[in-house]
Amino acid sequence: MRIAIVGAGSVGGTLGKAWLKRGYDIVWGIRNAADPKYAGLPKDRIKPPAEAANAADIVVIATPWSSTEEAVKSLGNLANKIVIDCTNPLGIGPDGLQLVLGFETSAAKQIASWAPGASVFKTLNTTGSDNMSNATMYPVRPLMLVAGDDAEKEACRDGLGANPRI
Repeated sequence: MRIAIVGAGSVGGTLGKAWLKRGYDIVWGIRNAADPKYAGLPKDRIKPPAEAANAADIVVIATPWSSTEEAVKSLGNLANKIVIDCTNPLGIGPDGLQLVLGFETSAAKQIASWAPGASVFKTLNTTGSDNMSNATMYPVRPLMLVAGDDAEKEACRDGLGANPRI
């Protein structure tokens, strides 16, 4: 099973490296692979975003919210794929960092509208990448909640194991 991670910043990079160590088949979808900030990623696992998503069973969205719509729409047809939404719909407003969607919808619902036919699951957005990269330091294994729109696919069990380690 191949997992494409769209975005390789702190969250996408951390998740991908951790899953690679545990034997998952990871590929990153990155627009500009020559950017020096991606120097720590295995070059053979960097693809253009649409190519990465097309060849994957699971697509992880780990982009800043301001780039998410463009990123998701650039991936092509995601129908019948599991999409894991790691985003937080935050932006800079007059009072600093703020929620940009309000309270009538969610980031996952927005992503589902941009990826018709995909099974969208929200998770891995409630802790920082530092906690993810140091998860083994905790005396009790950290827990990440999952919410989704497809009970039959049960993304965590079918895709990454009942409680995947990062």
